[in-house]
Amino acid sequence: MQKMYALIIVIIMIILSLAACDPSNKDEPEVSSSSSESVSSGNSTVGDPTTDSSATDSTAAESSATKGESSSSGSLKTGDKSVNGISVNVSVQRPRDDVDEFRSIGNAAEKWKSASGGANTETAELRKKILNSQNTSKTWSGTTYYISPGGDNLNDGKSPEKAIRTISAINTLSLQPGDALLFERGGIWRVSEQIWAKAGVTYGSYGTGEKPTIYGSPINYARKELWEPSKMSNVWKVDFPYFDAGVIVFNHGEDVGTKKGMGLVQLTKNGDYYHNSQSGILYLYYDKGNPASFYKDIAITQKGTIFGINVNVSNVTFDNLCLKYSGAYAIRTEGGNNNVKITNCEIGWIGGSKFNETTFYGNAIELWDSAKNITVENNWIYQTFDSALSPQGSGDYFENIHFLNNLLEYNNTHIEMWVRSQESKITGFRIEGNIMRFASMGFGSLLEGTGARGIEGCICFPPDGGISSAVITDISIKNNIFDTAYYYLVNWNLPSKNQAGIKISGNTYYANSNRRYAHFDLVIFDGVRRNASNQAELEETITIFDKSPKLVKWLG
Repeated sequence: MQKMYALIIVIIMIILSLAACDPSNKDEPEVSSSSSESVSSGNSTVGDPTTDSSATDSTAAESSATKGESSSSGSLKTGDKSVNGISVNVSVQRPRDDVDEFRSIGNAAEKWKSASGGANTETAELRKKILNSQNTSKTWSGTTYYISPGGDNLNDGKSPEKAIRTISAINTLSLQPGDALLFERGGIWRVSEQIWAKAGVTYGSYGTGEKPTIYGSPINYARKELWEPSKMSNVWKVDFPYFDAGVIVFNHGEDVGTKKGMGLVQLTKNGDYYHNSQSGILYLYYDKGNPASFYKDIAITQKGTIFGINVNVSNVTFDNLCLKYSGAYAIRTEGGNNNVKITNCEIGWIGGSKFNETTFYGNAIELWDSAKNITVENNWIYQTFDSALSPQGSGDYFENIHFLNNLLEYNNTHIEMWVRSQESKITGFRIEGNIMRFASMGFGSLLEGTGARGIEGCICFPPDGGISSAVITDISIKNNIFDTAYYYLVNWNLPSKNQAGIKISGNTYYANSNRRYAHFDLVIFDGVRRNASNQAELEETITIFDKSPKLVKWLG
């Protein structure tokens, strides 16, 4: 009997040993797949972050499958590092929402159409500085939250290893003044609804790679199954149940759509499009077949804002973010805002949606009504339908507004200011160290029915409503580069009585004859226009505006 028991024990041990060697019995990490975003009228529906750990604001994970592209696992390993006191040790073993995104390569500002100016070297250096800026320095005292396309919405977000996943999950965080929300570098998110910034919160970056990117295009429309042929030859249609498509951008700027407002009959060449907002259908002329067969990324902007700052919300910082493809604004303050900083960001392809039948949205950063202690520094802003930077509205004051060392390219106008209140006060305004190039040479010139584009110039202070009687003091315009505009180089149309508190000096000016209207270069003071067609005339014209310029050069 003892021998039998011994034999049984030996057999059991052998069986257990064989089971331990069987790889099929090993524990494997659970991998959850990305859920798709369903689109409803005017809004997107994402998985409930309280119950769905894979909820996502993006459908990017589907795009490779539809195009037959290979997909990597999407796992992220950045190693043990610390940047500005913030840990970036991340090891995520789950698919990323953005693993199949077709990413922008090259200079997104001028893929579609490039110009030549006088400040090429300075521009390249400033662009490189902005794109290579370090992660957000830790100046906050509260909790740091992390968001990554490889995170999980069931996480608390309080470490890179426990990052949340989607933009929609931000609303589940109890953000308090003094907190920070950091987006993972290299990450891409797509949104269809405005993100409301919280008072006292810093929105920045962590990790390594390119700046974290937020697209206002709800999905990547380069998916074959989304497009159907219409009854018209070479006209394709796609569901776009949002308000007024502002612009279509193909492969991050390789091609740009031309908006038409009078229906399908106007669609006659590749890129022409018409959006019927009532039916939620967008029509695109394309004679090469399904547009998703030719492009890997098709961004369609809707009338919306990426980041909004509500009335009287203050002490907000945006740093090292990339914001693109919004039909109205990238960042907008609503009035009464104090101490807002926007630094080291890339902002592109903003605007084009209708405000009404004759007016269109499109300011990259708009300060509405009243604001004070605003700093916009070291940002690259390009391809804005209207203005890159614009304090405007009917409010009582704009105080200590600082636009410093920004690179502004291919916007309709780069810096525009106007007020309508007779009691407005404008003081402590700094426009210094900026490079402003190719005003009115961007996609805004494609939109029909908007009148002459480019009348604003690189900087624009028009006598709109109350600005002629506003109190204007302590304005500095120094050490900027005004480089080659398509219409006016400068539109400084303030009455002479408003000039006493304005200091203008040390700026560089480049101009040439390749302008929309060659007989207009500069608007000076009380509506008096100055013309220039050679070096001598340009020098004479500029010195009326800037008594001590650094350089004035006619490029021919």
